[in-house]
Amino acid sequence: MASNKLSLDKIYQASFALREVARKTDLIYSPHLSGKNEIYLKTENLQQTGSFKLRGAYYKISCLSAEEKAAGIVACSAGNHAQGVALAATHMGAKSMLLLLHIWELRASSACQTGLLSAR
Repeated sequence: MASNKLSLDKIYQASFALREVARKTDLIYSPHLSGKNEIYLKTENLQQTGSFKLRGAYYKISCLSAEEKAAGIVACSAGNHAQGVALAATHMGAKSMLLLLHIWELRASSACQTGLLSAR
């Protein structure tokens, strides 16, 4: 069983797995939010799926064995995680089933059903 402890090696592995999918996003200084401390915003909304959730979903699925991917991926989401799972599964040739909450935005639901994200 693989260790769940974070290590520098796992950060490098994740970076390598995400190299062709995740966009490098900038830190933007926010003078409005800064007071005594300097506050920077990470522009993860510029990812293909609109959030940072792509990173975790893609890395996790990349760590699955071929047998596990062949069995398919099931995820439940109330938001952007489903788009990350759908994109990752599509890129890695795994079937995926996403259970979305009824209140989820139409835009996000549509993105999971398009050719871009081929989850069902």
